[in-house]
Amino acid sequence: MLGARSRRAILRVVRNGGAMLGSVGQVGVGFGILLGWAVVAAVIAVVALPFVVRAVPAVRRASLVARSPRRAAEATVVNKRTELASSQDGSGTQQHFVTFQFPDGERVELGVAGGESGMLTVGDQGTLDWQGPRFHGFTREILR
Repeated sequence: MLGARSRRAILRVVRNGGAMLGSVGQVGVGFGILLGWAVVAAVIAVVALPFVVRAVPAVRRASLVARSPRRAAEATVVNKRTELASSQDGSGTQQHFVTFQFPDGERVELGVAGGESGMLTVGDQGTLDWQGPRFHGFTREILR
């Protein structure tokens, strides 16, 4: 059985054509709150999405490095290159890469710091220390 309060609420909804009126005469106060939360969620998603898009590759790379064993092997520097990237504000960045070749003919290209790249010359022989895609060092053999 419905109480008097419930019957009055139902009659009010029926009289207003099915629209629920709030205390200040606004249609669907509950809908307004829901819409407000939807807007807040959309703003958070728009703000957070670029961070998530950038974080996923970084997490994958860190996972790859963490799972890879740290290795050291005899190698020869066979190539060096620098990749230049510019931004709209006119500034630019440089990434340095060195290709190492092992005695069995296998090659690996690793990103290195600019100072480290400047110290290496094509033809240098020594011990390469690396872990997955991460360069840890190269110890040059002075005399062979």
